[in-house]
Amino acid sequence: MKTITIDGTELLNCEGEAVNTREILEKCAMACGYSMHGMINDSFIVNFPTGMRGEWNPLTRNDDCAEMCAQLMIDTHWGSNTTFVEASGYDSSDTLVYYQAELKDHNNDKCAAWRHAACHVAAMMGERV
Repeated sequence: MKTITIDGTELLNCEGEAVNTREILEKCAMACGYSMHGMINDSFIVNFPTGMRGEWNPLTRNDDCAEMCAQLMIDTHWGSNTTFVEASGYDSSDTLVYYQAELKDHNNDKCAAWRHAACHVAAMMGERV
């Protein structure tokens, strides 16, 4: 299987197929109901529900990821001894979607691992919108 890495880790969709940064952001944006208007600086230009337009990248920005998690009700759970983080939520068909990211795969950066796990879950939700 061909894989693509983001922040040094493999990114897969719910079928186990590799996806690129644009695909993961598109699926996250779909899950959030954002309309996309191209990319700049590795971020999407989106229309937010407030009517504002701006750059958005929950893979690299903690504030974008936190807002996405709140909007989609994505839960976070930290593993024992804080070696991994899990993200989970329910898609539009009320099916639980789940992803676990190992901290070691993100240079032990807790925020990077959290963003990766949360975006994986959001992307799975976006695939099922």
